[in-house]
Amino acid sequence: MHALTPMQKLALKYASHGVKIFPCREKTDAQGKVKGPLVHGGFKSATNDLATIIEWWTYQPNALVGMPCRMNDLIVIDPDRHGGHDGVNAFALLVRANGFDMQRFLSVATPNSGLHLYFQRPHNLGDTIAKLGPSIDVKDNGYIIAAGSILGDGRSYKLQNWSLDSLADWITEKQLSPLPKWLVDAVSKPTHTPKAYSKGDVAACPENVLTRLKALVRKVALAPEGDRNKILFWATCRAGEMIRDGLVHHDTAFELFVEAGLYCGLDRREAERLVRSGLNTSAESV
Repeated sequence: MHALTPMQKLALKYASHGVKIFPCREKTDAQGKVKGPLVHGGFKSATNDLATIIEWWTYQPNALVGMPCRMNDLIVIDPDRHGGHDGVNAFALLVRANGFDMQRFLSVATPNSGLHLYFQRPHNLGDTIAKLGPSIDVKDNGYIIAAGSILGDGRSYKLQNWSLDSLADWITEKQLSPLPKWLVDAVSKPTHTPKAYSKGDVAACPENVLTRLKALVRKVALAPEGDRNKILFWATCRAGEMIRDGLVHHDTAFELFVEAGLYCGLDRREAERLVRSGLNTSAESV
């Protein structure tokens, strides 16, 4: 009988403790990218059924252990270092600013000099944002590569200060450290509902101007993450031109676009700053 590979042992360890897992690709090849799922359905097919785990890892003995987050009632903050950004240091500053010590968090060193910080997912936590900032991802409705996994090139996900058995127990017994209140607030997806405007607010606008204004507001409200600031500034520059030409009142445009910025997920301070800048840039130009 062949000795078990490290990844087969790791998969059995997690599953035997009750953690739901699934196999992922250990390196990029012609069939797919490293860390991609190796089973139909991806992380949604994760299980702790030992017979299934044995079958999966018999077929792919070196597969990484993929671990769904929400399915296991955990949420992971993933600061990384890439693209010219140091998410690890940025998150450490955020932690200190909120009076916490990052050394007390359960952390896993990732292969690219980043971290996975594991927390218990609050039962009443709603939808979450995908990023806290550049190179700081929020892993919630998706999956991570579990601590102890070893990539095809030998790099690994190293749990710091605790044992893998303890980690697996804490996950299944829901004993991970709770997500701090300030982080709950930071990762929660805004549920802002746009303010209802009466016809009187824009009654002075000609119909063609009103149509254009609504289209700009709609574009901001539906702006995808990553483009929200750029789209809001662009749209308010266009609205500023309308203010300059006497077609729209400044206060009306300001309120409309701040509301649209809040709806797409920006905080009020950032939305107001961008709207003020965009409106003034074009309204004051000659």
